[in-house]
Amino acid sequence: MPVYIVSYDLNKYKDYQRLYAAIKTYTYYDSELESFWFIDSYKSAVEIRNHLQQYVDSDDELFVGELVSNWGATNTMQRSGSWLNAGGRTIRDSKA
Repeated sequence: MPVYIVSYDLNKYKDYQRLYAAIKTYTYYDSELESFWFIDSYKSAVEIRNHLQQYVDSDDELFVGELVSNWGATNTMQRSGSWLNAGGRTIRDSKA
């Protein structure tokens, strides 16, 4: 199953709970950084964006992108990094 990154910036003081609940409807989700989540989904990035867009205001920023194999992290993502390196992830080779 492809892995996607979801990142957002809600521009005014907002209740994030509706967006968190929507993100948690996906098969796998994890967040170790503020406003940055990993999710598993067979949906496309556009389909995920369209779904989550219902839970943010029109002036909020939302990014959804598929993760490729060439990634790195420092001092973070211990739990997510282990999960990303485990079997069953469909993380495309960045050279493909």
